[in-house]
Amino acid sequence: MIKKIFYGINLFMISITLPFSFYVDIDKRRLKSIDVFNGVANTQIILIGESHSDPFYKNWIISHLDRLKNLGITYLAIEIIPASYQSLLDAYFEAQTEEIKNHIWKMLYKNLYLIHKMGKRLIVTQDVIVTQDDYDEIDENLAEDMEAGRYDSEIKEMADNYLRLI
Repeated sequence: MIKKIFYGINLFMISITLPFSFYVDIDKRRLKSIDVFNGVANTQIILIGESHSDPFYKNWIISHLDRLKNLGITYLAIEIIPASYQSLLDAYFEAQTEEIKNHIWKMLYKNLYLIHKMGKRLIVTQDVIVTQDDYDEIDENLAEDMEAGRYDSEIKEMADNYLRLI
C-alpha cells in the first residue's frame, strides 16, 4: 500500500500524504539552493514533472539519483515526454471539446510517466498501471524516436541515461 507520494510538476513540488496534500513552491532558481529531500525521505513513490522544453529538471533528477536511493525511495517516475511533443500538449490544453482532448490524450498517456523499481518497469497514468508487456512497445517507440533524431541533444542525453538505468 502506498503511504506517501512526492510529486513535482513544472515550478512546483507537491508532497501528497494520503488522504491529505501538502504543496511546496519550488522553482528552478530555488531548486539549486535549497534541500528538497527533507520532505521525501522514506517516500515510496516519487513522481517528478517538469517543463517539457527545459532539460534542467531531468538533468537535476539524474544528478541526484544516488541521494534519492539513499533516502529509501523505491520508485522513481520521470515525466519523459520530449520537447518535440510540446505542440501536442499545447493542442490538448487548447482543445475546445472533451472528445478532442480524449483523442489527443490517447496519443500521450502511454508515454507520460516511466516508473522504475528494482529492475521492473511500470507506467502510471491518472488511472492506469501498464505492465511490462505494454511497456515493450513504448521502449521500441523511444528507441525509434532517438534513432530518428527527434530529441534535441540534451533530451537525448537524458533519455540515454534513463535507458541505462533500466
